[in-house]
Amino acid sequence: MVICVLIAAVGFNIAHLYSYSSTSVKVSLGSDMVMHLLLSEAVVSAMVEGWNVTDVWEGSMGMGHPVFHYYQHLPHLIVGLINVVTFGAISVGNILIWSTFLLLSVFPLSMYVSLRRFGFDPLSSAMGGLVASLISTNGTFGFDYSSYIQTEVGLYTQLWGMVLLPLALAWGYRVLQEGRGYFWAVLFLSAISMSHLLYGYMALLTLGVFTLISPLHFILTKAIRTQISTRSYRRRTSRRSAGNQLKPASPVLASISAAEYTRSQWIRFAMLILLVGMVTSYFVIPFFLDQAYLNNSILDPVFLDSTTYNSLGHAEVLQTLFEGHLFDFSRFPSLTILVFIGFVVCVFRWRTGIYIVPIIVFILWILLYFGRTTWGPVIDLLPMSQGIHMYRFIGGVHLGGILLMATALGVSWRWVLSRGNAWYTAVALIFTISILVPVYLERREYLQQETRLMEECQPLEEAEYQDMSDLLAELESLPKGRVYAGYAGPILGDDIPWSAYYGIGCSHIQSWLHVEGLDMMGTRYHPYSLNAKLLLEFDEAREEQYNIFNVRYVIAPEGIKFPYFVKPVGKFGRHLLYQVETTGYFDLVGSEMAFAGSKDDLSPAASTWISSGLPELKLHPKIFLDESDSGETGIPLVDAPESMSSGERISVSERGRVVTEEIGTNYFAADVEVGYKSILLLKASYHPNWRATVNGAQSDALMFMPGFVGVELPPGKYHVRMEYRGRQLRTILIVLGGLTLVLLAWCELRRERIFNWLTRT
Repeated sequence: MVICVLIAAVGFNIAHLYSYSSTSVKVSLGSDMVMHLLLSEAVVSAMVEGWNVTDVWEGSMGMGHPVFHYYQHLPHLIVGLINVVTFGAISVGNILIWSTFLLLSVFPLSMYVSLRRFGFDPLSSAMGGLVASLISTNGTFGFDYSSYIQTEVGLYTQLWGMVLLPLALAWGYRVLQEGRGYFWAVLFLSAISMSHLLYGYMALLTLGVFTLISPLHFILTKAIRTQISTRSYRRRTSRRSAGNQLKPASPVLASISAAEYTRSQWIRFAMLILLVGMVTSYFVIPFFLDQAYLNNSILDPVFLDSTTYNSLGHAEVLQTLFEGHLFDFSRFPSLTILVFIGFVVCVFRWRTGIYIVPIIVFILWILLYFGRTTWGPVIDLLPMSQGIHMYRFIGGVHLGGILLMATALGVSWRWVLSRGNAWYTAVALIFTISILVPVYLERREYLQQETRLMEECQPLEEAEYQDMSDLLAELESLPKGRVYAGYAGPILGDDIPWSAYYGIGCSHIQSWLHVEGLDMMGTRYHPYSLNAKLLLEFDEAREEQYNIFNVRYVIAPEGIKFPYFVKPVGKFGRHLLYQVETTGYFDLVGSEMAFAGSKDDLSPAASTWISSGLPELKLHPKIFLDESDSGETGIPLVDAPESMSSGERISVSERGRVVTEEIGTNYFAADVEVGYKSILLLKASYHPNWRATVNGAQSDALMFMPGFVGVELPPGKYHVRMEYRGRQLRTILIVLGGLTLVLLAWCELRRERIFNWLTRT
């Protein structure tokens, strides 16, 4: 029965997701999958050219940024590795699509294995797999299909997190209970942390709550057992002589046992945190060292609705739950009913430790899903709670719900089968079919609808294939530069930009051009770079701004009017290509001022700078985000608006010229002739990991307004190379993390001696 249930669950996913995936490979990627495509292709380039694949420069989004320095990347490393080992036979885009298909298909197996590891019986575990893929929501970023298919959201890294989350919790839970199995627990916890930071955080926080609740459960159940034993003892004394009496357990001994149990739980949890920290230290330590260069604008409601950070509040969450929309949006609340049944079953069986697990997971995450809207500043007591997307805590709610559904179905079927009555079995089968078949039919219809949508998109895209191929060929023949295809930020108010509905087939024009590998102007896929918020202020009517951001080309539909300096190059079907004269990715500029302050003050200062007359004079003040590194006294960034409006402006008409420039995977290079002391400015986001060489000698790569990187040059001729290169510390920590896993694996093999000691602790 267990095998049949799992075959049904996985087979359903394979049958219906395969049709969708087969159609998807014929259509350009859309949604967030575009970002994951670009990051995976950056991994491929880094592997081929020998760069550190965990810290590469991605140059086509948001003026460039070392995204992996701050963002989960294990899924992209795996995708890139598959592409490289197959010698490019399978494209990165197809690997993304088919790995999404595979992960969604096998998620029921992940739930089954995890439930077994928790300690549930095979039948309950199989029921967990049966319901794992059936959740339906209104696009709330949970465990349902809509979070992962490209016509909806395309949360590729969260998909990896979803598959790994139950495994990490199950193996971590067994470590807390038994004091053994550290290798797999650390491996899964590290993998989920590097696949999806939020889900890794959720896994560790859940284990922390297990560590807190388990001793209380142990003490309470032991006290109840002692009380029952005492009552039984008293009843026996009325029938037996005093000499044959058995004394009840000593309260002192019970107290000592509880203390030892509590101590062992916390020691094991602390060891898990320490070991996971060592394995992931290559990411965690540089993240905090360079946090000043991660844009705070990602916390700004301009980029994301405040609901994303504060969640919905208890009133709306509970209403959604009881109306059935949390698990059964737009259908009969079959799964919701199972959740409530499972909760009641777990409450009645709470003395058996395993039934506490679904209750803890569900209650913990539905309380946290209420978010700051309910808890206010109290929620700041959570570790690193600032900036967390609390709306995404719905993943924990869904996981807890699946555990409760599995309990409800598993207990019911075990009771029926234990009776050995064919009529009971028939009734249970009819009930299960009646409650789950409509859910499966609704999920099938949803996937079929998405497949039909992709089939409709394919001919629309093919109709413009030749026109866009000719346009791309024309771009390839021109000097390299960024491409502007309209405003690429959130739409606020009633002012709809001309690019809002400009697309190819079913993809937005910017998504389509990103997929084709063009360096795009905008923040469509991430706002992590220091320039992100400023990019939203790009004024397509001001000529100097095209040069500031090296927007050399414009792609627009017919009927859009541009200033005289935006000159048409050609017409390709309904698409027009324009060119603007710029200095390229490099420019020789001046810097008459220096500012020092925090990154929070940079965005207002940069906004003031770009609207002032300084860009036309090519004056880019120097910026120090850490005053201790400035080596000089800088004007506070908070005073930058006033200083830039009243400061002295020195314009130099001829500073020199950029003779040639070269753009690579992790580097930019230029030959320049400097006639007056200047700054060679690279129009890319600054990060302290930029390394500059001037005629082969090391030079300081500094930060200049509005957040670009540059080097100071006296008059002369130079070959300058700007290269993004991670610290050696990262490599050392990667080796340390790998050795930690190897040592743990060795300890597993020699566990007779070593793990006996760990068990005793």
